[in-house]
Amino acid sequence: MSSTTTITHDAGTITPDSFAEYRAERTAGTIVHPISNSENVDYTLRPFDLRVGSFRLVFASATDADAAMAALTKPQALTLSSTARPGVGMQFVIPEGERVLLEPGLAGETTVFVPFREVQS
Repeated sequence: MSSTTTITHDAGTITPDSFAEYRAERTAGTIVHPISNSENVDYTLRPFDLRVGSFRLVFASATDADAAMAALTKPQALTLSSTARPGVGMQFVIPEGERVLLEPGLAGETTVFVPFREVQS
């Protein structure tokens, strides 16, 4: 059984030939409060932020990569899903100030590097 990764957007679906280099981090929300004249601390437990990170999409066709680049650079929320890595599924946006990069490869493939900020898990 082959695995499939898709990104659904307002006008359709992006299906890369490969999904790689997924990186994500989450920032802790817990607040630590020093207590005057004590070695102990108090704390307020709060949830972690949603994920922020990047991933790479590889396309055998430059035309498909160009279409993915065009879709990813429109202001919209996108939905990522993967049968190979179900845990990466999320709704995300491209954060302000970040860049989507399209890079031709030596073997004829084209890679699109995608930064993301999760907006709904």
